Amino acid sequence: MVRRPRLWEAAIGGFLAMLCAVLDAAPITVREATETARIMELRDGNPVSVSPDGQRFALMVVRGDVAKDGVWLEILSGDMSSIATRGSATLKARLFSRGFGDPENLLKTYLTLPRGNALLWEDARHALFFWPDADNIVQVFRVNVDSGETAAVTHHSTDVSTFALSIASTGALLYSARTPPPVRPSMERGGFAVQSEDIFSLLRDGGGEHSLLDRWNIEWFVQSPGAAPRRLNFTGDRTQLPSKSFLAQPSPDGRYAIVDGAPERIPPKWADYREPWLQSQVREALDISPKGFIARQIAQPYLVSLDDGSARPLLNAPLHRSNFQNVLWSADSSSVIVGPTFIPLELLQGANASQEGLLHVDIASGEVTVLPYLAELASARAGDLQWVSEHTLRVGADPIRACLEYTGAAWRQVANSGCVVKARPGVRFEIRQSLNDPPRLFVSDSRQRRSRMILDPNPRLRDRYSLGRVETVRWQTKSGGAWRGLLYYPVDYQRGKTYPLVIQTHGVQSESEFNLYGWGPGTGPGISLYAAQMLAGKGMLVLQTQAPMDDASQNVEPRREGPEAAEGYVAAIDLLASRGLVDRGRVGLTGFSRTGWHALYALTHSTFPYAAAIASDNINGGYVEATFATQGITDAMVGAPPFGEGLHAWLRESPAFNVERIRAPLRMELQSGPLESAIYSWEIFSRLRRLGKPVEFYISPHIERGSHQVQNPSQILACKDGAIDWLDFWLNGREGSDAVKGEQYARWRKLRTSDTN
Repeated sequence: MVRRPRLWEAAIGGFLAMLCAVLDAAPITVREATETARIMELRDGNPVSVSPDGQRFALMVVRGDVAKDGVWLEILSGDMSSIATRGSATLKARLFSRGFGDPENLLKTYLTLPRGNALLWEDARHALFFWPDADNIVQVFRVNVDSGETAAVTHHSTDVSTFALSIASTGALLYSARTPPPVRPSMERGGFAVQSEDIFSLLRDGGGEHSLLDRWNIEWFVQSPGAAPRRLNFTGDRTQLPSKSFLAQPSPDGRYAIVDGAPERIPPKWADYREPWLQSQVREALDISPKGFIARQIAQPYLVSLDDGSARPLLNAPLHRSNFQNVLWSADSSSVIVGPTFIPLELLQGANASQEGLLHVDIASGEVTVLPYLAELASARAGDLQWVSEHTLRVGADPIRACLEYTGAAWRQVANSGCVVKARPGVRFEIRQSLNDPPRLFVSDSRQRRSRMILDPNPRLRDRYSLGRVETVRWQTKSGGAWRGLLYYPVDYQRGKTYPLVIQTHGVQSESEFNLYGWGPGTGPGISLYAAQMLAGKGMLVLQTQAPMDDASQNVEPRREGPEAAEGYVAAIDLLASRGLVDRGRVGLTGFSRTGWHALYALTHSTFPYAAAIASDNINGGYVEATFATQGITDAMVGAPPFGEGLHAWLRESPAFNVERIRAPLRMELQSGPLESAIYSWEIFSRLRRLGKPVEFYISPHIERGSHQVQNPSQILACKDGAIDWLDFWLNGREGSDAVKGEQYARWRKLRTSDTN
């Protein structure tokens, strides 16, 4: 007779098995991290969407597949009546995409990134979302959450970028889609005069008046059930980039929608707004290039009639770039709350008045009212606004920041107790995670006072892999700048030992969020060169830092970003070295996109001897970049135009004119297509080569389908693995054993021996 183990024996056995697994666990690799899964935050910030009748819920999960070289979108759903006690989230549909980008669609890879996709209910059983069709054109898809059946709702010839479903009886679908690309003229034609100042339009489109950026323009359509799409006429000839964060907001009665539109002309008075980023946009639009990349990002909210397609500006003010989606309609569709956003200048009271706040707009008259107590409301986010009665607005969920009441003549602030609404008993979903605990989805039922986990997308992630401990650090620069970062400890960390340090730049997530990479999506396919836990597995400290423009309270002008960043990085190194953590002779610095400029500025304008550096898919403040792209942002970051008296500033501030100061081996990466984009970085690369300094320019695989927010696994592995190997080679003096990488290390050894630093 076989004796069954007692409960305590089974528990000890399970604990010992888990302990052995932990002791045997190896550091996580890029491949393994890419194949983790993430619960998608939907566009409203929630992970789960509940059907209009309250009977069903649905959510999205994204996971990479290295073997198939693509990304899976999984749609799960369940029954609300049983989920809190015994039900589960059941997989209903799986859709596959290679995850490639598109030089003509900035947002293609956002579909698998948090808040990059939607899940809007059409009725009690069907929800809509974005996904590429068989021809890799992004369409609006429908899923039946009971059967899992999926089908395309739109059949547009170009990528759809925004949609909103009318909740009225019309069932109309409002959506935007990319305009058809210009027809390339025959190269056998006679001579012609170039009409565009964008050289890429000449290289790719054969000249003409169209800019390459015109390939990104969008136009709006309304599609009623059973009818062909009808183009709306309010965009005219405006050149407009699709927004990655604004979700068109239909009115409850289905007559109107609020969308983001590009102004036909930029009012010169908008230059009076003090926000530095907006100032650089307006400066480019008015003084440099009205159709430039930065100028095209200026938008304002429009009120669109879904009956006849007409539209008018909702506000005589630009749309705030960080709060596009914060729109709250009144129940009767007679008015809307927008914001925090920029206040129309004509409504400001005094030169020093706050230029941002919450606005109430009457739809019939267009009258705009600035809600009171702007400073208290300035940090409100989408989802923070809620009607608690017909005339009472609550700002902030927990804690309540303000309670505002409309008396019929004016808004006034009342005691917050007026906004306290007794929570309705019922089911609530939440993602639970921390800096050191991966995210899991829980459901709680206030009626039964119980909570249970319904989804762990990465079971036993911490048991299967050795991960470095993560903690928050704060420091100040000598000039008074306050900085925050996340410090990833080496997997094999030993107290009293110093380690190489890698500073990753661009932003810091919340102190309650788990992230394998340091920045970007925390699990699932990562983006660009970010690889915090993989570097920790190589015995390195990793500091993920904010960027100077992240903290609006510091109001950093673009021309101060480089100096502020350089000072902030050195102050962080000093802090960690004073704690006995960092080997100051082995510090690496990485920059991506805008912070590539910051990293290059630090390399050329700081005396700190960085031992290795990477600049990935970045702007660089170079003369060639400014000449070929006419991007006003480079002027703003240098502080002057690249000619005349401004040349003195360029010679002093531009990293490209100071490459002889770069001492760190520099790897430059290009992920965004097309290949012609390499022109932007050629100035720095060619000068470093001429000086005999160790530099490598790496072009991502499939560059013609590259993406700034790379999501294709083969591209991710190439960029991240290459970055990790580069830092490990120069900071630790190590070479990997993979024979496939032999040629890579041969190149780098040659760079090391030929370095004329």
